[in-house]
Amino acid sequence: MKNLLTLLKENAKLNVIGGITLLLLGALCINLPYLSGLTIAGFVSLAVIAYGISTSIFAFTKNKVTHKILAFISGILVTLLGVFMLINPVANLYTLAMISVCYFIIDGVMNLVTTYQIRKTKLWGWSLFHGIISLALAASLIVQWPLSSIYIVGTLVGIRFIFNGLNIVLLASTGFGVVDAIETSQKSDNVEDEKVNKVQHA
Repeated sequence: MKNLLTLLKENAKLNVIGGITLLLLGALCINLPYLSGLTIAGFVSLAVIAYGISTSIFAFTKNKVTHKILAFISGILVTLLGVFMLINPVANLYTLAMISVCYFIIDGVMNLVTTYQIRKTKLWGWSLFHGIISLALAASLIVQWPLSSIYIVGTLVGIRFIFNGLNIVLLASTGFGVVDAIETSQKSDNVEDEKVNKVQHA
């Protein structure tokens, strides 16, 4: 039991470190939105290139020759797309920003539809608020385009990092609380056992 509690404590400590790291990264992304946006765009480009290369390699595992050829060509095209994105980071950033705008529009509309569907429940207010905020963000980004494309990606990722970091730290704090409660309970049990032993020996 003691080893398990020690393991839980160490895990909670690592989670706290990870959460604080995410918080710092999130703050950095928000303070340097253009630079962080370009960095994220670069990672996306590398992921696309890796996917294209892997597709081309696994194309040879297909059974039919036509499937092999089509998969190989598809992998080559995806790889070329990734290379184009990598050497044109600003255009890649614009694309990611437009995807973010489309996401907010779709998310807003879906939440409004959900609000209508659950209008007789207590959750309709939150769903309506969520939908309005998403559509308002999309409208704000469209009005400020193309200036908004410079900062939106880095800012959104920064906000996401901050929320995830806070969640991890809070969960780790809960873990510390559980461990402390168990240790306190064990100590009180040990004290009770000592009292019982003293009474029995007396």
